[in-house]
This record gives sequence, structure tokens and C-alpha cells, in this order.
Amino acid sequence: MIGVELERPFPLGFGVLHQLPRVIYTIEVDNDGDLIKGFGEASIDFPFSHYDAYDVYSALQNLELEGQSIQNREKILNSSAIREDLLINTPAAFCALNMALDDALGRSVGKSVIDIYGGKKRLGLRALSSLSFKENDMDLVNEASILFQGGFIPKVKLGRGVERDLITLSILDKNTPDEFRFAVDFNAQYSDGD
Repeated sequence: MIGVELERPFPLGFGVLHQLPRVIYTIEVDNDGDLIKGFGEASIDFPFSHYDAYDVYSALQNLELEGQSIQNREKILNSSAIREDLLINTPAAFCALNMALDDALGRSVGKSVIDIYGGKKRLGLRALSSLSFKENDMDLVNEASILFQGGFIPKVKLGRGVERDLITLSILDKNTPDEFRFAVDFNAQYSDGD
């Protein structure tokens, strides 16, 4: 279990985030006498999940995988024990296991995860990058523009009230070029009636 320190505190609608909780999961696989490690990561969406990093850590630590073949990773992931214990109760733990198995299999056969699943790399995709609340909307416009020019899609944190959020969105829209794209995250602050 680790806490990834943020460069600066990240204000949200329900408080301030200082760290990102993560659980790193490692498996070791015997590949014809060579020991191969596979790594997976569980990201915990605190406070939106009913479980925390320790629950993920505990669930992964209690897995019984010894003696199983990495070639049977789909069988492992689809077993009722894994699905009932991990997927239902701690989906982040299931994801970490899935990643670790995929990583180990890829390393054992010399393929990327995309090749294992038969996918194709799509060029031109952009990762999201979150922007916290700003007191001055023009500061938000400037930071979002820098991110967009750097190849990211800015994910703007909102949730300070409908009227305030509409002002922020309007300023962002009016002060960026037509090709500018962004995503919004309302921090679970609104209901269907808002």
C-alpha cells in the first residue's frame, strides 16, 4: 500500500486530496525455469467506494494462486471464488490481479497487453488530466490551455453550485479556441433534481 503524494493539494467538492491511495500487486511466475514478475495496480476511488486500500491489500494477500499456470489467466479471473470475493467486494483488487496476470503473461511470451487481447493501438488519443477548483476562472483557462497544448484533455473539477459552475463553463468556453476539448467532473455534488 502506498500513498502517492500530489505536487500540491487538490481541492474537491468534499475536501482536499493530499495523496492518491494505491495498492501495488506483484506475482511471480515460473516460466521454464525463469522467474517472471507481473505487476498490477489498484486505484482506490476514495471516498466513492465502500472499501479502502487496506481492504484491497487484504483481499489480494489472501488469494490462493500457487501452482496455477499463467496460461490459465482467463480461467483464474473467471473462477467463481475470484469473481465472488474480489470482483463484487473489491473491484480495484480484481483489476490489480487482472493487470498482474496480463503483465506476467505478456512478459512470458514477449507480447504487449494490446497484442495479447488482439487490439490495435490508436494514435491521437489523449489522457485526461484533472484540474482542481480555481478562485480565478482565468487561471483555470490558462492551466487548461497549457494541458491541452501538452496533449492532455483537461478534466475540470466543478461542484461549487449550479450558478457558479455555469459561469466557470461559460468563461472556459469563451476563452478557448474551437478545437479545445475538455471534460467536467462535478465531484458527486449534484442530484438528478439539480
